[in-house]
Amino acid sequence: MMSVNQDTGKIYCSAVTIQIGGNRNRDPNPGALEFRIDLNNRVASAESGGRQKVQPGEVEFAPEFGVKPRRQFVDENQPAKFKISCEGLPRPDVSWTRFGKILKNDSKIKTYEEDGYNILEIQDVTVQDKGMYTCTLTNKLGTLEASAELSVFEKPKSSSKKPVGPSVVAPLTDSTTVEGEKRFVLDCSFEDATDCSITWFKDGEEIKPGREFRARFDGRVASLTISRVIEEDVGKYECVASGPTGEEAKTNCYLKVEVSNEKREPPVFVRELRDMEVDNGDKVELVVEVKGSEPIDVFWIHNNREVTPQDTECQLIRDGNIHKLVIPQVCQQDVGEYVCEAYSDYGDTDTFCRLNVRGRNDMKTVISIEVTRD
Repeated sequence: MMSVNQDTGKIYCSAVTIQIGGNRNRDPNPGALEFRIDLNNRVASAESGGRQKVQPGEVEFAPEFGVKPRRQFVDENQPAKFKISCEGLPRPDVSWTRFGKILKNDSKIKTYEEDGYNILEIQDVTVQDKGMYTCTLTNKLGTLEASAELSVFEKPKSSSKKPVGPSVVAPLTDSTTVEGEKRFVLDCSFEDATDCSITWFKDGEEIKPGREFRARFDGRVASLTISRVIEEDVGKYECVASGPTGEEAKTNCYLKVEVSNEKREPPVFVRELRDMEVDNGDKVELVVEVKGSEPIDVFWIHNNREVTPQDTECQLIRDGNIHKLVIPQVCQQDVGEYVCEAYSDYGDTDTFCRLNVRGRNDMKTVISIEVTRD
């Protein structure tokens, strides 16, 4: 296409890729190319449209979630993060709300993009922050919302009553469990312990609550939860309630762990994904084989979007240790990076590849040049 500015004598030309035929590709023309030449300054430039703007021939579509926000469980005074991925054309605006109020960046709230995801981060969480958070995607073709709940584990509140020395009501008892058991709980109870702090010890060393151990105390019952029992958890456990004036009450027990003879192995891919280049319309099978101690959970990701059994454009198949992602009729929107992730109680791993699709439709390119006259 060519146009002439009568005042300056400049000629503007653009090159547009024209596709003959059609398929379900949402982006048949990644962008028009504009080429400019200024004979006075002897400068030439080319500009290509980006994904931020809709280019001629592109098909606009309403916002969609690739990954929706998920429920978060956070201890009081710890940070919480919600993350999503999305797509749409034009590119959707992403906003976060709570109780209908838009959340903006400040000392407590941070919203940003990282590794293809939109993140909402809440600093120093309190019980007042718990509840539903909503992510809204908006472009001119529509609006889409998804919500997730933030649950906050509240720290026990101190009482204004005069402190009284604690005493043990129900002591810890010796226990036996098996390796691999999840959320195993040791608990005991105290009286006159409302203002007390609780400290747990294993073999004389203080236990720091974290991913492996979670401690709770409601003013009466103290509990220690082991997220997943391992052989090293065997030993003597002690719970100490300390009053504000120095009084203490203690109880202890011995935990025995029965170890399975089965060898514990993290998941490993013995057959990994490989880059592929296929013709438009071909059937594609992405195949992996994973080994390790069961159970193993396998997930597929395409361009930062989780592939689920509900997706109609592909199929997820498992046959023993072999997992397949099958695309019956591939097209341009299937191009990109595919990741297969494997998780178990003993570790995690992943493998990835890139899929390229060669187009079968005839393509015709019209090229013109912009000339600037003196």
